Amino acid sequence: MGLTPAEVADILAGANELDYFADSLIHKRCRQVEKLLPETSRILGEEFRNAFSRFAPTFIPSSEEKYYEEAVAFCRWVEDRGTLALAVENTAVFERTRLLLYREGRRFSFCRLPPVSRDSAAKEVTQHRRGRFGLVFWARFGSRVIHYSI
Repeated sequence: MGLTPAEVADILAGANELDYFADSLIHKRCRQVEKLLPETSRILGEEFRNAFSRFAPTFIPSSEEKYYEEAVAFCRWVEDRGTLALAVENTAVFERTRLLLYREGRRFSFCRLPPVSRDSAAKEVTQHRRGRFGLVFWARFGSRVIHYSI
């Protein structure tokens, strides 16, 4: 292309700045989604940012409510991956359903969660092979929201 070494260096320096800018935007998006998904963030801890960094290149929000849209998409991504702990997947399902109720003005919303138990010694959550599924239900009556867990 006939570029001088100085021009190549300038282009590479610009690429580094572009990478830094892209990383800072992903970090900003992560912080905003973290605010909308407090329980998922709490359960994942430091892994939340790593998981979001893997998710971020796969989704570009298109609506005006981009952080809400991204939070819902991240929850779906967590659910579909199947590589995170069951408690994380269940929490993502719970928070996605809650977001859809509040943001989309739905009157009713529910989610079905597989039965889990906590092993207090290992501090792990495991899925029961047998047992009843949990059901979480929200109902909106005007400005009042009622929440049930069965």
